[in-house]
Amino acid sequence: MSETAQLKVHSDLLDIEDEPFELELLRSPYSLRSWLRYLSARENSTLEKRVLLYERACSELPGSYKIWKAYLEMRLAHLEGGSFVSNPQAFLDVNSCFERALVLLHRMPVMWHMYLKFVMQQPDVTKVRKVFDAALRALPVTQHDDIWMLYLEFAEEIGGPFCIHVYRRYIQLEPRAVESYIEVLVNLELWNEAAHQYLDILNRPVFLSSKGKSNYQIWNEFSQLIVQHPEDIEQIDVERVFRAGIHRFTDQAGKLWTSLAQYYIRLGYYEKARSIFYEGITTVMTVRNFTQVFDAAVEFEEQWLSMRVENKPSQLKDEIGVDYHLSWLEKLLDQRSLYINDVILRQNINNVDEWQRRTTLVGDDREKIVQIYAEGLQKINPKLSIGSFGSFFSNFAKFYEDIGDVEQAKVIYEKATNVPYNSVNELAQVWINWAEMELKYQNFETARKLIGDAVQAPKRSNISFFDEALSPQVRLHKSAKIWMYYLDLEESVGSVDSTRKLYDRMFELKIATPQVVVNYANFLEENGFYEDSFKIYERGVALFSYPVAFELWTLYLVKFIERYKGKQFERGRDLFEQALEGCPSEFSKSIYLLYADYEENYGKVKRSISVLEKALKDVTPKDRLSVFNVLLLKVAFNYGALATRPIYERAIEILNDEEVKDVCLRYAEMETRLGEIDRARAIFTHGSQYCDPRVETEYWQRWQDFEVKYGNPEETVKEMLRIKRSIQVKFSTNTLNIAKQVASMETPLTSGDAMEQLELSQENSKPLAGFVASSTGPMGGIQQTNVVEQEPKNPDEIDLG
Repeated sequence: MSETAQLKVHSDLLDIEDEPFELELLRSPYSLRSWLRYLSARENSTLEKRVLLYERACSELPGSYKIWKAYLEMRLAHLEGGSFVSNPQAFLDVNSCFERALVLLHRMPVMWHMYLKFVMQQPDVTKVRKVFDAALRALPVTQHDDIWMLYLEFAEEIGGPFCIHVYRRYIQLEPRAVESYIEVLVNLELWNEAAHQYLDILNRPVFLSSKGKSNYQIWNEFSQLIVQHPEDIEQIDVERVFRAGIHRFTDQAGKLWTSLAQYYIRLGYYEKARSIFYEGITTVMTVRNFTQVFDAAVEFEEQWLSMRVENKPSQLKDEIGVDYHLSWLEKLLDQRSLYINDVILRQNINNVDEWQRRTTLVGDDREKIVQIYAEGLQKINPKLSIGSFGSFFSNFAKFYEDIGDVEQAKVIYEKATNVPYNSVNELAQVWINWAEMELKYQNFETARKLIGDAVQAPKRSNISFFDEALSPQVRLHKSAKIWMYYLDLEESVGSVDSTRKLYDRMFELKIATPQVVVNYANFLEENGFYEDSFKIYERGVALFSYPVAFELWTLYLVKFIERYKGKQFERGRDLFEQALEGCPSEFSKSIYLLYADYEENYGKVKRSISVLEKALKDVTPKDRLSVFNVLLLKVAFNYGALATRPIYERAIEILNDEEVKDVCLRYAEMETRLGEIDRARAIFTHGSQYCDPRVETEYWQRWQDFEVKYGNPEETVKEMLRIKRSIQVKFSTNTLNIAKQVASMETPLTSGDAMEQLELSQENSKPLAGFVASSTGPMGGIQQTNVVEQEPKNPDEIDLG
């Protein structure tokens, strides 16, 4: 349109209301504020007029972002919901506006974003691609993210090679987007390209998944892709890739071995798949992985055989192949336990128990059994072995012994004695097993010589049995286990003198145990060397401290008493004194009682009683009551009841409070039998201070019965009641006794604390039966029983019966 025509159109569209804005623009044509006010005032005008105003504003201010953005939004809003097919020229005009705006505003990402969204609605793919490329060239890299999101969305919508081309460009900028690219490739069934992209990911030293996948998940997806589409994979060494995954993910090795075998099965390479299965079975490290591979291998063999059998092979060659694979399947199933044993041994080659179990899995095949034993002895590290490596050697020797080759068994035992075991006891057991084999064939002297050579040592040995820095062979002569066996062997086939030498040798080496002392003493006693056996006991009590010395002293004293029966009385008394010297109080009770019996039976009763009186001071508090009972019986039996009074008094002084009340009851009962009523009452009074009336009801009942029978209601009964009340008050102020009393109540209360329960028990306490108060009744004190029952009970009433 010519300039004259534009002026005519301009003048036709203007009206009287535009005059102020036009005059203002004549004065300042480059004022952004003036143009914005003008455009805002004409928002409701016709499209033609608004377009004209925006065009004039853009021509005057071509670099104004606000005017161009508002103009383009107005043009986009006008075309919203329209179709390019029905009105292509309108879309092309808007394209032209965008291109003019972007001449100066090409650094504005919002403008590009608006243009791209608009142009994506048009069917011209080339145009859209060029606009995207122009946007990426114009904007800095930091502002490319939004552009690429639109670009990828458009590419996925178009699909085909165009989408692949776009994604290849994008992953050069953002390598982590390769997972989305792989998904696109899978959707497009471009399996080879997807596999190569997976391989590129797996070859990266570090890869952080944008979708939160672990490395194993990526490996699993890759393996599934290869297994499902093996024919489409090219230029990838699949087996090498899978083996790298197996080496990397050892806990998932079973699944990867199975996937590799399935890859070859789909390609038709059955023999290769079979070898892969076998390699997986013999290399996996866990039972779970083994189960996966083994089950898959069995399933493959069964399916292959079923397929061949259904085809009914007519040729002899096919029949032979079926028979071969059938025998292979049977062998695979038969050796499952052996394969599992292999897995466990691969986890720890030093597992001796599994090696031993392996010998039982091959049945009666002697050649395989020998091979397993030889392999195990070669591979097991004795210092790291789990289980008894010595037993493994012994079982190997026993195997040869069972088949009749004793000489070979001896050779194995000889080698076994030179192995650096974990412990000395293992080595000792090997020597013992060797000697047992010799004894089985009546080679007694050979067995004695074997054990004698094993324990041979210098006259004085300073070697410690627990010094792990030394080999077991050096410390073997300090092993009590092999010495005990040597002693048993010597007692069975040797002489008394040779056996005594062995026992003495153990004392020299300082390896004698309490059991050795007892055995040596019994051995000498059985052979008539009584005094020598006593000397052994004396050596034992000198070697060992308490409590072991207590057991030895007890045996020694009993044996001495049985032997001499008081003939060497003074010697026996000295032994008892030695035993008690330095004896801890917790062990002295038994010796004191034995000493007292010894004095009573073979000495003087008075000395026996003095021994028990000394024991009352030396034994522990918990043992004093039992000693007191013994002492009381001896004094009463030998000197009568009156002589026990000092014993009772002494017991009351030294026993604890819980035991004193029982002693007082017994003492009072004895005095009552002797007719000493006043002394008995005084004893009851003394013992009452240890007895809470609300807890120790038996004591107070006994005292009450005593007063009913022997007391005076005017004096003694009232005095007992007064004492009872004072004792009750005394114990009521003691927290420990309050808790004890509450715990002893027969009927539990549902509410209230311990003090409330105590007060309630005091209020409900029963009166002494048989008595009434002296101020009641016509007889001044004593009432008939039936009268008392008809009147309210008095807390202090006593029934005299």
